[in-house]
Amino acid sequence: MDLSLFTSMGHAITLTLGYAVIGGSIKYIDQAFDIEIFNKNIAKLLAIPTAVLMALFMALNDSSATIFFAIIFGLALTKKIDNIAFQVGLFFLIMVPVFFGEYVKVEWLPFAILLVGCIADEYTNDWSDNKIKKRLIDEALGKKTPTTLKHQILEALFQHRVIMKILVLLLVLTGIFAPIYIIAFLAFDFTYKAVEIYSLKLKKYGINKNLKPNHKMATTAV
Repeated sequence: MDLSLFTSMGHAITLTLGYAVIGGSIKYIDQAFDIEIFNKNIAKLLAIPTAVLMALFMALNDSSATIFFAIIFGLALTKKIDNIAFQVGLFFLIMVPVFFGEYVKVEWLPFAILLVGCIADEYTNDWSDNKIKKRLIDEALGKKTPTTLKHQILEALFQHRVIMKILVLLLVLTGIFAPIYIIAFLAFDFTYKAVEIYSLKLKKYGINKNLKPNHKMATTAV
């Protein structure tokens, strides 16, 4: 009986699920400190197993090492590693090539390409965030912010950090990465975005809940 199909399927499922867990965990940690919606102690505890899982994938295959190192250095260069949990995780990951250098192999050209993509994603995402925030503030103040269809499309695209995904896809199409890596990377991005959306809904609910008593008091006073 040929077990190669089951082996390759098992590898694909493990890789995809692992990337999904890492993506969701990173965003949980990020939102715990950025908007303080999740438990910071849980976020700190989550940093080490997340880093261990990333390190495991990085040691097992070159493509994962290339992708994750590009993300790590991209976030560091854009100053997004800005909380203790991320810093602990970063320290652990830096130790990986020091102690397990013979197992961790980075593909340098794809690394450089993805690093540029990660940095571009972070800056364009910040641009999109600032545009959306300004428009929401203006709307709350009764102002109309002129915007074009082009800007709306770019805002939507940059909210989803599309540049690195396109580059991973191109690396797959050129045969540098195996096809499973675009699936795994999309799984990473899906859970990352899902946790972000969920956290923002919780934040909005918390704000609305806190505003309700004040609104009642104001009504009573009138």
